[in-house]
Amino acid sequence: MEYEWGHLLSESSPLRIAEQEMEAYWRMRDKLLEAYKGRWVVVARGEVVAVGDSAEEAAKLAYSKVGYRPVYANKVGEEEKVMRRIYRNAPATLEL
Repeated sequence: MEYEWGHLLSESSPLRIAEQEMEAYWRMRDKLLEAYKGRWVVVARGEVVAVGDSAEEAAKLAYSKVGYRPVYANKVGEEEKVMRRIYRNAPATLEL
């Protein structure tokens, strides 16, 4: 059986969208450190769409705003400890 992998790398694939959201996070990181250090931030469509004290709180808020689409979530200032990319197009509970 042969697999077609091209769709995973297309501009509209969930993987590519999540990667773009991560890139946006890192472009904004200095400002995020000033405003949200120690809090969870969710990026969608290239901007911060939710902030919370827990990953679950931030994700729920983000999904209520943008629907179930790929996003990037991380705890500002603790990126080396924790990194979350959410690819699902359906509700999910984040386990830490």
